[in-house]
Amino acid sequence: MGIYGFGDFYYGPSVDGDLIRDLPSNEWKQGHFTKTPLLVDRDGYEGFYFSNQSELTTEGTTMDLQELFPYAKQHFFDRLYQLYPADAFNSTFWQRQTIFGDFIINCPTYYMASAMSDVGVPTYKLIFNAGTQKHGATGAFITGSNDSPGKSLPVVSYSP
Repeated sequence: MGIYGFGDFYYGPSVDGDLIRDLPSNEWKQGHFTKTPLLVDRDGYEGFYFSNQSELTTEGTTMDLQELFPYAKQHFFDRLYQLYPADAFNSTFWQRQTIFGDFIINCPTYYMASAMSDVGVPTYKLIFNAGTQKHGATGAFITGSNDSPGKSLPVVSYSP
């Protein structure tokens, strides 16, 4: 086992006491964030690029997920696999990509949007299930880089 679970890279925000003074979840709960309109988005297969396609067993997936949840006990994994039962997926890869996508993208965007909405900030959540449906799938549609190079969709902006 390594230091990081597959797809959970070593870089990212960290509590530094200056810019990020507490865990992001606590900062959101306390309202310590910039109150500007927010658009969050998630794709249908958020965890695809962040999941190891060579993991073929539940045991391998569990070992990997233990890196993401280092303090989790067996009852955590029992409940996790109740929420994401293997028979609902055609492979452990698709099961793991769904778990990862929910944990890393879907749930955080929900909490960010909820916190912003709770303080009355215009908030929008886009669930994007077109194109590849993988992480970043909106890019080709926004920039027009797929079938229509140079043609992009209009970007809607908000101004109070």
